[in-house]
Amino acid sequence: MSLVRRLKLLKGKEKHSFHYPGHKNRLEELGFSRYDVLDTTETFGTDNLLDPKGILKNSMEKTAKIFGTNYSFYGVGGSTMSLYAALFAATSRGDKILVQRNVHKSVFQGMAILGLQPDYLPSKFQEEDIKEVEEKLKSGDYKVALLVSPDYYGFLLPLDRLISLFHKYNILVIVDEAHGGHLIFSEELCSYSALKNKADLVIHSVHKTLPGLTGTSLLHVNSNRLDYHSVLKGVRYFTTTSPSYPLLSSIEESVDYMNEIGREDMGRLLDGITSFWELVKPGGIYPIYEEEAYDRTKVYVKVPGMKGSDLYYRLYERYGLAMEFFDTEGVLAVCTFADEKEDLNRLAAALNNIGSTMEHFKGSSLPPMPLPRVVATLSETLMAKKVKIPLGEAVGHVAAESITPYPPGIPLIVGGEEFSTEIVEIVIQLLKDELVIQGIDNGYVEVLE
Repeated sequence: MSLVRRLKLLKGKEKHSFHYPGHKNRLEELGFSRYDVLDTTETFGTDNLLDPKGILKNSMEKTAKIFGTNYSFYGVGGSTMSLYAALFAATSRGDKILVQRNVHKSVFQGMAILGLQPDYLPSKFQEEDIKEVEEKLKSGDYKVALLVSPDYYGFLLPLDRLISLFHKYNILVIVDEAHGGHLIFSEELCSYSALKNKADLVIHSVHKTLPGLTGTSLLHVNSNRLDYHSVLKGVRYFTTTSPSYPLLSSIEESVDYMNEIGREDMGRLLDGITSFWELVKPGGIYPIYEEEAYDRTKVYVKVPGMKGSDLYYRLYERYGLAMEFFDTEGVLAVCTFADEKEDLNRLAAALNNIGSTMEHFKGSSLPPMPLPRVVATLSETLMAKKVKIPLGEAVGHVAAESITPYPPGIPLIVGGEEFSTEIVEIVIQLLKDELVIQGIDNGYVEVLE
């Protein structure tokens, strides 16, 4: 079966998408352009993304004004490309950088390519964590901290406190806000925006919670500590020399849409999510993540007695509802400006049919991972000689690449770290729970020779 035919069949089977991309295949209904007629190259009047001086420069300047940044750069290689460019612009080879352990695998890849050494921060920050981080800053020599907020499940960091703390010690802050491009367009959520909290560099996936085509991103320069040309150099290093004009046009149109219509859409969406929880939880009980801040456009649900994989496939096969992903206990529905109240009502009805009692969500269902012992640097691992061995025999060996459930793309172990008995057992259990894990090939993993 051809790819085109498969995509058409899948689109016909889905009654509604609760996964990315954020436009939910409603571009025509939303009034977006037919991007197939816009495919061109750097020619008369189209400018050049890697040396913008005309229409693209003007477009990116308009986007920067909408987001309130110094500069905004268009990305056509997803947030991965924009993260690489941000790290390139902010660091020098050999730098030790502060980074959360639950960042996307692309961050580890970028550190390997650029020769950077991670010093890990907590995935979440309680009061005692912030105090411990400050003690680390007093004795460390760090130039950059990289944070992720919101994470895949929607948890939001106390960016106001963290960014102020890092700036106090003259540390530049990069925020991977790939899943939070919509925050700044929501009256309820904008206070959590990394841009509003003065992060120096911020990355958005335009195709996740904004209307962009898949593979589009934004890299925002939000302070005077980085100049335009240093960031442009990073963009040049990691961007194809043949950027797609349909993708570039999609970024511009997405930003314009959110600026003109999206703010109203976000208010309507959040009202719809409130109604959704009232339908699935009699009495309006919300899935509050204990007392932590979260982006409630990420709807995580689980049914007692059902594995996450069973719920995921039941919703799709019986109800035509495609979730973003499943973990060991539940499923995640990603809601965007393109979701209608009827879509959310359909999901609520399906969940009520499957199981009437919804439990509180108390955090990521992936089991807590012990921090592995580091044996080799990311860069050393990248080009080292490797061999494949069965996963069950990996204890004591050093991983040659990351082992990553995908989604959400957060590595359980990365290159240069040692497999422990506990880590191997956790990976085996996740495979039994049917999670898709990158870095395992027919039960084999790559380790250093």
